[in-house]
Amino acid sequence: MAFRHAVAKQQPRIPAKQKRRTFRLTVIAVGVAVVVWIVFHRAHGTAMHLPPALGHHAASDKDGTGDASGGTSEDWGGRDGGWGSEVVAGEEILAGGGGSAGEGALQSAGEEDFHESVEPGFPPPGDPPTDPTEHAEWEAIVKLARTSRDDMKKAIAKRGSDDCKKPRAITGYLDLSANGKDEFLYFAHASWKHITREPDATSSIDLVVFGRSEATAWVDGVCAVLDVNKDLREQRKAIPDLHACLFIPYPQDEVVRMRFDYPYGNSFHFLFDDRVEPFFKERYGWILRSDWDVFYAPPLVQLCPDTYMTGVGGYTDFSMGNDDDPNTAQRLAALAKHFGMRHAGIHNVGSTWFGRTEEVLVLGRMTYALMPHLLKYHFEQKDPSLGEGPLHLLDTIGWPRWYAGVTLLYAGELAANHLLDEFEKTGGMDANSHDAVPVHEVFTIHCWWTGERFSKAGFFQHKYDDFDMDVEALDTSVARDYCTEIALLAYRANTKIEAKREQALRKIVEQKSAVLA
Repeated sequence: MAFRHAVAKQQPRIPAKQKRRTFRLTVIAVGVAVVVWIVFHRAHGTAMHLPPALGHHAASDKDGTGDASGGTSEDWGGRDGGWGSEVVAGEEILAGGGGSAGEGALQSAGEEDFHESVEPGFPPPGDPPTDPTEHAEWEAIVKLARTSRDDMKKAIAKRGSDDCKKPRAITGYLDLSANGKDEFLYFAHASWKHITREPDATSSIDLVVFGRSEATAWVDGVCAVLDVNKDLREQRKAIPDLHACLFIPYPQDEVVRMRFDYPYGNSFHFLFDDRVEPFFKERYGWILRSDWDVFYAPPLVQLCPDTYMTGVGGYTDFSMGNDDDPNTAQRLAALAKHFGMRHAGIHNVGSTWFGRTEEVLVLGRMTYALMPHLLKYHFEQKDPSLGEGPLHLLDTIGWPRWYAGVTLLYAGELAANHLLDEFEKTGGMDANSHDAVPVHEVFTIHCWWTGERFSKAGFFQHKYDDFDMDVEALDTSVARDYCTEIALLAYRANTKIEAKREQALRKIVEQKSAVLA
């Protein structure tokens, strides 16, 4: 106060009469300017960019509720909305935040306008793209971000004290990659069988596998094969097992996988099929979205978190960035602002998701919508004659600064930060298979290409074929030995079965040959 007072005394004194005269002239000038400005914009049919404090109240209020959009205070059009809209010539024109008149996006009559939410920190979208196609796709994402936030609130409101007793689904897509079959059989399926033997499982845990129909021949016998065109709920009821492995032949994703040749669109696209979504909603209280190069640990059978959980990613570059070359964290924050999405600054969100079914579905839908837009507009594009999508997709060029290969993780981070007020990143998801981390402290264990045991490199290069588990005295209470035992037992058992099959087939062939001779 002393400093402010000292500064004030240094200023020249202005007579009170002169102050009042200056004030009146200023008010008159501002009033005239506002009237001229409004008349001009009404005459030219352009958007009126109103100050945040005035934007909502100055908008058309047909129903007398104080909400120009006709919505409730739960919509983005809250009582303190920062995006005003004006009905001009039968069209609602968005009054974009901060741009010049006319920069807002046009909408057809009857469509909702974009308003700032009453929630703190919920920003309006950034300037819309000028390209018509990109603009339309951007606008769809902005709208989905708004409605998904409402959907998430409704889903969270359904959380209950009996959630822990509800059935769980471990789900993903079997893409038949080079080692996909072996990863599924000897890592995911083998460890799922192991944990479902646990006597203290709180509820059933199904392995719900969607995948290419070509896999049916070898999956049949390992999992029950269901038909997506028939009622999946009734088909599951017909299986008496408490824990069941289900395989549903399903086409590859066309929005991301087939369009951009980005394989990770396959991992959850099936969830939003009208034949599939009701099955998950009605049958399962929890979903674990998983890849198949993982091992499931016994604590998973009792996992019942208060909120949504993910593993810990490692894709964010926190090095110094600038306007010409922002780092990954800065790019993601800017993208959130571009789409009018909240971002709490939580980065490195893992690819494994676990949560209540409806919450995972809302998050998945938002993530899935973001992926094709990011791939098309936010990376250097290849020559159109070569197809659509990023020039550098899976060749690691750009890593770790800004890399198209981890678009799924970027989209997942944007969705989680926007839709949830809180969520948990835990090292208990996707622990390393070559570490000595205690198994009782983790839920899933991710297998990597490393030189240490247990690794994909060692397994697929047959370096463990002669590994003597008795001599090595494995300690299966730690991750690396737990994974080693489960994978090798499953692999060796299956190898013996295949050897017996080959021997039986060979004998049949020999017998037929003898008869023909």
